Amino acid sequence: MAAHTWYKSRFSLFSLALLSCWNVGFAQTALPTDQDLQKMFDQKEYRSCLQQTARVLRLQGDAAKAYDPFTLQMRRGECFLNLGDWPTAAYAYHAAFTAAPSAAQAEQARAMEALVKASRSGQYFSSKSPNDPINIISLKTRQEAMKAFFNDQFAAAAPQIKAAQNATSLVPLIHFVPKAQELHALEMAGFGADPLTQPLLLSLGDLGRSMITTELNNKNALISGIENRANQMASSGFNWVTSANGSELLVADTRVGLSSTDRDTLRQMIPYLDEIVKATIRGKQVAQSFGRDGTLWDPVIAQAKAVADRAQNVLDAE
Repeated sequence: MAAHTWYKSRFSLFSLALLSCWNVGFAQTALPTDQDLQKMFDQKEYRSCLQQTARVLRLQGDAAKAYDPFTLQMRRGECFLNLGDWPTAAYAYHAAFTAAPSAAQAEQARAMEALVKASRSGQYFSSKSPNDPINIISLKTRQEAMKAFFNDQFAAAAPQIKAAQNATSLVPLIHFVPKAQELHALEMAGFGADPLTQPLLLSLGDLGRSMITTELNNKNALISGIENRANQMASSGFNWVTSANGSELLVADTRVGLSSTDRDTLRQMIPYLDEIVKATIRGKQVAQSFGRDGTLWDPVIAQAKAVADRAQNVLDAE
């Protein structure tokens, strides 16, 4: 009887052990909530936070809807920043920029990506105090670093700003737009206001829409000339053509088609038009970063896409 009791006791202990292992395994496979991930970060468990975030980022469908990709990527950036992996931190902030649901959030990510890339070993060396670097990891000093970074960048961009304001062609204006977006993001991140960049960007936006519209009209007229020349008939009326078996076929005349010069013109024009399309989209994004709806850019965006598509279609017609 004692042996029987001993056997039952050992069996019960074994069963409990198995159940315990199963529960531990289940706990390990359960997905963390966003609150869990934030708690890991707050407790400075950066590697655990990154590993669990990686699991969450692989989710698809309804399961992924419980998480905000922007928040996940911004937190990843902070984790890598605290672990001293600067390139991956910048990459995470760029991913947050791509995932941002609003222009304001996109600017937060853009500013952090730029600051990390401009810093060395988690410190920003300003032009005014190169021997007194500012820590960008600590939130206590990060805003100071962001202010210094903006001041340096705004001063360095003075020639580009002047060239954009005095532009007689779209090229300097288009090239300055990404830098202008970065400057606005940095000013907002550092100072919480944009007294320097907002008036600048608004004036450049008005100038840009006017110049882009004129340029698109000119390019569209050039495309019309190319298309009209290509659509001219090689000869009037119809031609009799002898087929391979000797029969006579009546066929319509063929188009003259594109000349080599016109082909080259279109090939050079298409990338330029693509840049204009991107510039118009950025223009709307800049307006939205000011809290505006950006609808003034919508007809310009539509025109830019239409002209770019037309140039490609004329080239592809051959």
